[in-house]
Amino acid sequence: MTSIIGAPFRGISGYFYPYTQEQFKKDLKEANNSFEIKKIKETLDKLSLEFILDELSFVLSQSLMVFCLSTIQDEDLPYIDLLLEKNIQKDHRNQDDQNYIMALVSSNLLRSQEMNLNVLEKLLKSEIDPNIPDKYGVLPLEVAANYDCVKFLLDIHLGRED
Repeated sequence: MTSIIGAPFRGISGYFYPYTQEQFKKDLKEANNSFEIKKIKETLDKLSLEFILDELSFVLSQSLMVFCLSTIQDEDLPYIDLLLEKNIQKDHRNQDDQNYIMALVSSNLLRSQEMNLNVLEKLLKSEIDPNIPDKYGVLPLEVAANYDCVKFLLDIHLGRED
């Protein structure tokens, strides 16, 4: 008796309906709206080289904002790198008119949690402007003054390494 060995069964829809850019965009938007880092990471894992990044810029920017507003662990850093490498909107702001740096700094202050300085460093090194105030005119550096990271923030922004 001869057996035929084929590809593992992925589900019939996977063969007829490949994961499209529109489905990716929809799934990522839903994950962003749910504010669940795990769902965002699962969706980002499906990012294809075939997708047109210009058309995904806004939804990818929203994902980075969700990361900045969440408690970021070191295992999340590759996803931060991925988003920064893609065509995110460097000047993206959330509903409170905060850019990524202000969102990162202020959200950690509100939660009284220690900020992941690796994320702050990545944002600053990727040319995200730390001198953009929020809707109240407050700068990220003013909020960072409540942390012990002002020297770190200035050193990275001015290009000095320890």
